[in-house]
Amino acid sequence: MFQSLYILIEGSLEATISPSESAGLSQEIQTLGRVTPGQILGEISFVSDRLPIFTVTAIEESEVLAISCRELSQKLQQDREFAAHFYEIASQSLSRKLKENTALLAVSKMLPIPPLRKVLLMFAIFQDVDLNWILSASQTQKWSANTILIREQEPVSALYILLDGTLEVSIQIQEEKKALATLESGEILGEISFVEAGNASATLTCLEKISVVALPRDRLASQLQENLGFSARFYQAIAVVLADRLRDRFQQRGYGGNAHETGESLDFDLEYADELDMDMLEKTAIAGSRFDWFLRQAKSRT
Repeated sequence: MFQSLYILIEGSLEATISPSESAGLSQEIQTLGRVTPGQILGEISFVSDRLPIFTVTAIEESEVLAISCRELSQKLQQDREFAAHFYEIASQSLSRKLKENTALLAVSKMLPIPPLRKVLLMFAIFQDVDLNWILSASQTQKWSANTILIREQEPVSALYILLDGTLEVSIQIQEEKKALATLESGEILGEISFVEAGNASATLTCLEKISVVALPRDRLASQLQENLGFSARFYQAIAVVLADRLRDRFQQRGYGGNAHETGESLDFDLEYADELDMDMLEKTAIAGSRFDWFLRQAKSRT
C-alpha cells in the first residue's frame, strides 16, 4: 500500500490535511506545520499499513532519503535490536504529531465514528509471555467517578490499561477546558508521556467508577532494557496505537479521508481510510480473545 518511508535531509516541506467527503462539514484544508530536516515522513501509514491521511508538499527545493518499506519490514523482522530502536523513534515521532495538533483537534466538532479498541492493536503484537509479565509486574486499581487519573503537565507514574468504565481526555487552552475524546474499556493510557519521558500532555478524568491495570513506569523501563524481544514488540505496539489514535482524532473531526460510520452501507469500490485488511482483522480477532483472558486475570486480583 505504502511504498517508501522518507527522512527529510535538506529543505522544507509542508503537511496538510483535507476534509473528508463524507463528513458533511464546511471545512477547509488545514495546514498542520512544517517538516524540518531529520524528521520522518510516512511512519503513520507504515506502522499501521493503511492509507496516508496527510499530504506533504515541498515548499522549497528539498532532498529526502527514501527507504523501501518492503526492505525495511524485512530488516525489522530479522534484527530485533534495530526493530526496538526504530519503533521507539517512530513512537516518539507520532506522539509529537499528536501533541502538535492538539489545538486543532480541541476546537473541531466531533463526529460519531467509533474507534477500534487500542488494546486489540497492542495484543495483536504482544506474545503470551509479554502479557504474563505485564500481569506479574502490575496492579489492578479502582478509581472513583470524578477522580483525575492523569493530570496535564504533571508526571505519570504508570502505564495504564483501562479495563472498565469511561474517561474524558481534556486539555487547557487559555484557561478553558477543551474535551478531546472519551475513552472506554480497552484503551491504553499514559503512553505519550512514557515514550517521550515527559509530563502528561492531557488530563484524564473518570466519568464513572473505573478499573485499570497499572504498570509502574520504572519496572517497564527496566524490562525494556533487559528484554530485547519485549522492547521491540512493546514499541511496535505503541507506535501502532499512536498512529491509530492520530488517525481516529482527525477522522472524528471530519479530516483525513472517508471513514465508514456505523449503520452506513459499504461501497466496495471505495477504500476507506479506517478500513483494516483481512490480515489485521484476523489478528485483532485473536487479540480480542487474549484481552478477554487478560481481563479475567486482572479482575480476579481485586
